[in-house]
Amino acid sequence: MDRRLRFPAVLLLAALLAFVIYGAAQSLPGAGAVAEASAKGPAVQETIYFWYTQEALTDYVERAAVTFGQEHGVHVIPVLAQEGNLLESIHDATLEGRQVPDAYLLSSVSLERAYLAGLAVELPDAENYCSSVYFPQVAVNAGTYRGRKLFYPLYFETVALAYNADDLEDWARQAAIAELTAIDLEIADGITDEETAAAIADQIITEEDLDPAVIEETTEKYRQQAVPATLAQLLTIADTYDAPKEVDTIMEWDVSDVLFDYWFLGGSISLGGETGDQREDLSLANEASEECLRTFASMKDFFSMDAESISYERCLQDFTEGKVVFTPVTTEAVPRLARSAEEGEMSFTCGFAKLPDISEEDRTRTLSLTEGVAVNGYSEHRELAAEFARFLTVDDSRDLYLRSGKLPAASSARETLPEFEAFYDAYESSVSLPKFMETENFWMELEAMFTRVWNGKDAGLALKNLQEKLVRGMVGN
Repeated sequence: MDRRLRFPAVLLLAALLAFVIYGAAQSLPGAGAVAEASAKGPAVQETIYFWYTQEALTDYVERAAVTFGQEHGVHVIPVLAQEGNLLESIHDATLEGRQVPDAYLLSSVSLERAYLAGLAVELPDAENYCSSVYFPQVAVNAGTYRGRKLFYPLYFETVALAYNADDLEDWARQAAIAELTAIDLEIADGITDEETAAAIADQIITEEDLDPAVIEETTEKYRQQAVPATLAQLLTIADTYDAPKEVDTIMEWDVSDVLFDYWFLGGSISLGGETGDQREDLSLANEASEECLRTFASMKDFFSMDAESISYERCLQDFTEGKVVFTPVTTEAVPRLARSAEEGEMSFTCGFAKLPDISEEDRTRTLSLTEGVAVNGYSEHRELAAEFARFLTVDDSRDLYLRSGKLPAASSARETLPEFEAFYDAYESSVSLPKFMETENFWMELEAMFTRVWNGKDAGLALKNLQEKLVRGMVGN
């Protein structure tokens, strides 16, 4: 799959949830190991099947199946599926009674479809595991549909800001020197030109005249502003930084991908409320969203970006080569940039932060995608399947990243992954995807709207047209 995570494609795949089973579970890689390990444990009393969709999860899932099977005296068979119609496949398998999936991996965008089909059942959660005690609230919301907790969150994806820390240190010192050597040009009225020139000359101070301790103290003040909290602060850096010749631009991102654009709108629109399932809570076109979208469009000229020539891979490569100071990235960039540094391809210190707020009033909320483990409503082993789902997502989740490269949604995993602190911060304030069946193609429409506005279409009109189209698609539901 394309590493840059073309978001609309991911959403369509998640919404359609299409997967075809590779083969009988016993023939899957590792299935024999699961069976053998389980046979060595307590006598097998029951067999449950777990369907999942990402090959990267294989090592984690198989190990968890062995451990859970040994601890509970059951046989857990993981089934890796490829692209196809997952919910259809689950429905067909259930009717035919062949390797019926008792639990399976599901995207939050498909909860409504799964629930209405009877393929996702409310979790027995007497111990309150699916709560903000164990997960960020956004993860709990992602697994909730109309007040029912339908999956335990397993992992997530979202966006954070990568930055060149060396460049920002350079900018902070430049800003400090500029402040300390600034000349007061407010000369009193009525004095001669000669007197003005003399007054200015008396104020001229060079860096050599400054106390190093004062320089350091002032530089520290600007260091605190170097990782921008607002877009205005980022633009100030862009305006004032005398960058080295290798820097082509201060910031760039893949403006053709809605995942990297959504932060401009995330805090000013609502698509189904916090849980993404409230049909009465739809607000795209409003005063705040129009202003935020106009701000988005203004970045085209400010950073001289051409949507046709920019891609996520190019942005990441430009950043690695020191040509860009800031670029939004997904979680996979963290290990990639670390490898680049180890191999000498990146010669500076890299940092990560939440994307800046659009303004003091308009808070940034990135888009997030959450995958969780649901229980088949037609399973004969629902209680046991729910226990395995909880084991995967809560009890055993600390190993998830090391074995799969996926960031665990469980709060307990965060302390073991300090390099992803910015992504966890971004995730906690992110917008969970809506769950309406009618919005399966909406994200392509949203991406197209961003492109039209980038190319000059009026922001207010674009938002109004998109909201009307969304409402029309949901009439009668």
